[in-house]
Amino acid sequence: EESESCCREAIAIARAVGARAVEGHALNSLGVTMCSTGNWADAEEAMLESARIAEELSSVDDICRATTNFSDYVDQRGRIAEAAEMALEGARRAEGFGLLRYTGFLEGDACWRLTRVGALDDAQAISERGLASNLTGVSEITMRDSSGHLALRRGRLDEADGHFCRAQEALRAATDSMWIGNHPHGQAEVAL
Repeated sequence: EESESCCREAIAIARAVGARAVEGHALNSLGVTMCSTGNWADAEEAMLESARIAEELSSVDDICRATTNFSDYVDQRGRIAEAAEMALEGARRAEGFGLLRYTGFLEGDACWRLTRVGALDDAQAISERGLASNLTGVSEITMRDSSGHLALRRGRLDEADGHFCRAQEALRAATDSMWIGNHPHGQAEVAL
């Protein structure tokens, strides 16, 4: 609720002073916030408007951010294969923009989604490419966690555990709490 209030205030101020980039960024944050509270219709509207503004301004960082968050919204709505394709398209665009942190992150998301829908060979190809590119930060965390879950589903438990351990090591450099759950979850599955 506090986040939604802050986002709405930022949007109102940005509109009042004509700061379209700030408006678009805040709309994206508002959409993410509304996903967290289950306000799906308004979340989609805010996120799509954010994406339109990012495209209008050719703001490559916000284009990639909009793709990342909207593909997560689509995933949360149960359209996992569609979300995977969106993430892959976003990764291609990010790579074209030279934003490799988004490329690796979106490919990691796509790998996890493809693993969840059973497209293990496609997920494997993404994993191998991503791991060969020496990712860092949250891109590495996402790719390692996704690769770990993929290896787990293929019965390669030692490999899976290795990815989850590397994700844990990479997490030490990150400060955002949203990354802490995937590898302990995977390690618990390995133990089971």
